[in-house]
Amino acid sequence: AAQSLPPWVVDRFEAAREAEKSGDYRGAAATYETIIKRYPLAQAYNNLGLDYFRLKEFRLAVHAFRDGLKLQPGMVGAQLFLGLSEYSLGNFTESANDLRSVLKVDGKNQEAWLYLIRSEAAVGQFRPSDGQMAIKMFPRNPKLTYAVGSAALDQIRLIAHEANQMGSSSPAFLWIALREAEGKGNTSKAAHIRKQIQQAGATVPPAAIKRYDQLTSMVHQCFENKLDAEPKSLYAHRITGQLYEAQEIDKKAVREYRPSGDPFAAWQISASD
Repeated sequence: AAQSLPPWVVDRFEAAREAEKSGDYRGAAATYETIIKRYPLAQAYNNLGLDYFRLKEFRLAVHAFRDGLKLQPGMVGAQLFLGLSEYSLGNFTESANDLRSVLKVDGKNQEAWLYLIRSEAAVGQFRPSDGQMAIKMFPRNPKLTYAVGSAALDQIRLIAHEANQMGSSSPAFLWIALREAEGKGNTSKAAHIRKQIQQAGATVPPAAIKRYDQLTSMVHQCFENKLDAEPKSLYAHRITGQLYEAQEIDKKAVREYRPSGDPFAAWQISASD
């Protein structure tokens, strides 16, 4: 409690908070530094980290938050801003680890979910289970649904690229071609590809295709949520258009690109038909 602290510490805390109220975060940080030198205190480290975070001095913020958490590991706010600071430094693996620690204690922290998804996507380690949980809990959070949808779309592109690398006779390539034909409603082409799949002895979808289906469903869910929450969102229409274009579902892609503010993309598809 503040009453048990030495009077000079209490006075310095009050001076630092007054500096913060006036927007003098550097002055506040200097005051917390003087406290810590003589009286290491978890709350002083936490406040110091927040001031450095406000000043965008993220490396110093990381050091302050880590030192504070050594003294008092249960500071969820410090753990959250440590994760955000690591993200700002491009330390995405560390950020994801810190944010998972936050979510173990506070599973409904939207900021932690948002930056966890962004961190996973940045290192190509997006977990669909995390994305599904996030959009289930916060279907009306446009930033979060956008982040999950974008991360899932990146994974879809990666699976398609890997299937192409395997060659046109590979099971993964054939199954993706089947999904595209089904999406376009091209029943004759779909039937032809099914015969190819049977001839190849690949009637059970590979694990990559099961993941592809899961991710595709997630992308549609995300951008339907975003369109519900922000019906005029340009980005939601644009990325949904990109998904349809990747699947060669041209009419739906054009329908999405037009309200996205990208008429050139819509014209390109129309011109190629």
